[in-house]
Amino acid sequence: MAFSTKLNVATHMLALIAIFENEEITSEAMAASIQTNPVVVRKLLSQLNKAGFIETSRGSEKTKLATLAHNIFLYNIYQAVEKSKKYLKYIKILIQLVQ
Repeated sequence: MAFSTKLNVATHMLALIAIFENEEITSEAMAASIQTNPVVVRKLLSQLNKAGFIETSRGSEKTKLATLAHNIFLYNIYQAVEKSKKYLKYIKILIQLVQ
C-alpha cells in the first residue's frame, strides 16, 4: 500500500519557510531540499495558503508564516493537505492520549 507524503512534504516546507523567514525561497529551492518536483511544492503552497498557514505575495518569492510556528500542529497540516481524511480519527485519538 502506498502512503501519501503530502504531510511530510508540507511540514518540511513550513520548516523551511520558518527558517528562512527573512529571505526569499523559491519553490525550486524547496523542491531541491525536499527532493521532489517544484510543481508538487507549488500545489502544497496553494493549499497551505488557503488553510491560512502562510502568506504569499503575487510576483514575489517572499513567503512567510501567517501565524507563529508553535501554533501550527501536524493535525491541522494534515487536514489542509490530505484529500483522504481516513486517518484523522486515529490522529484525534493520539492527541487525546497525549493531553
